Amino acid sequence: EAEVWMWRINSSSLVKRRIHLLINASDVSQKRKERTDYLRRIARDASLNRKRKVVFMLEGRMPELIRDLNSRDILIQERVLGTMRDVVLFGTTQTLSAVVSHFISSQAIQPLICMALKTNDPNTKLLITRCLRALVCGSESQVHQLIKLGILPAMLLLMESPYPDVCGQAILGLNNLFSCCDECRDRILTESKALTTILGFANHFDMEVVRSATWTVATIAEYSVDDCAALMAFVVRLLPSSDDHILVDICNTVHHLGEKGTKAIQHIIDANIIPRLLELLAHPNGNIQELAMRSISVIAYGARDQTQFLIDCGMISHLLQHLKSPNVEMRKTCAWSLSNIGSDDPNQIQAVIDANIIPILIELMLTDAPIVQHECFWAFHNIVDVGTDEQIKYVVECGCISPMSVHLIDPRTTYGALKAFRKLLNKGHKQHLQNSQVETWLTTALLMPKITKENRDLMQEILR
Repeated sequence: EAEVWMWRINSSSLVKRRIHLLINASDVSQKRKERTDYLRRIARDASLNRKRKVVFMLEGRMPELIRDLNSRDILIQERVLGTMRDVVLFGTTQTLSAVVSHFISSQAIQPLICMALKTNDPNTKLLITRCLRALVCGSESQVHQLIKLGILPAMLLLMESPYPDVCGQAILGLNNLFSCCDECRDRILTESKALTTILGFANHFDMEVVRSATWTVATIAEYSVDDCAALMAFVVRLLPSSDDHILVDICNTVHHLGEKGTKAIQHIIDANIIPRLLELLAHPNGNIQELAMRSISVIAYGARDQTQFLIDCGMISHLLQHLKSPNVEMRKTCAWSLSNIGSDDPNQIQAVIDANIIPILIELMLTDAPIVQHECFWAFHNIVDVGTDEQIKYVVECGCISPMSVHLIDPRTTYGALKAFRKLLNKGHKQHLQNSQVETWLTTALLMPKITKENRDLMQEILR
């Protein structure tokens, strides 16, 4: 009995001790968290104070920095360049404009450019290139001044550097120049061999340089380019890549080119990259899947034979699969593709019907997000507008009227919904409409927020 009693006392003490240790551990954890938050707050405040002092530091030190920049001592030059780079890269968006102004007014640009082109030291060349790349992120007027000071030819020469880091930074700087304004874009494309030089980096041995070049090509394709064939050669070279960054920019390039019209779309088709784009729809990276689908959807907006080429490649089966995707943007893009397919040819509409997609579109138009419902509506609008009598009868019997009537109260689709319903009546499909469908449609029509003259005329014709 004494041994049992002593064991109970010891066990009770042990439990109390464990509780005490747990309480102490909780206190220590809370104190550690508070101290971490305190240190982070101090570091953030110090960072903000340093950023506020960037401009004031330049006001007094720029003449000294420029004097030391011309020093024959390499260590002094590296120290000055490091300071300039930190000032430019460390500044916030608000202070960058003032920093660039200080560099321009103190005539520091041309010494930097001369040193970048003359030096053979890779570290010095990289420091200057990073500094110049950051400077071209200033305002539009400042970029124009930098171009007058010769920064564009300097970037083109630095792109030919044998050092990959320097080459990559120069490409990114040229990308910043190209994104600035129309005048800069025209000057880069017409007065220099910039595009030819960038496209030549498709075979570069350094992956970072290839990534920088791919990003810049996507930026060029977004704005304006006449040589679609040269860009497509670049795309064909890099589309088989397994690098996610490269694939993202390549898909963006194809998408931007497809927006230029049927001539550019034909270049894409002639390059025989459609099968690869369809393969990317099964890529493990969801962002690449979405961008590949956008590229294909833009091509589907082309001429009738171009859309038919996509159908022959098996596009509709991929659309059927991705209409059930958990990604709302993917479902929206698929519905947009189907609206493009159904906008021109009854034979292409029949291919959509044969794939049993119509019931899925009706379900999405009833239950999905508004952006998906909007694209599904236009898909049915185009079928009613272009399809044959049998095709229109099929979609009406599937129940498309009630979901389409909801879009009467959306100002973006009011006219389209009225036009589609009038088309149904003019084509003699009244016998396929149920009384409940007509009643729902008329009840919804009374809720239209704004009745324009065109909508009023259509409404009167429908009632007649």
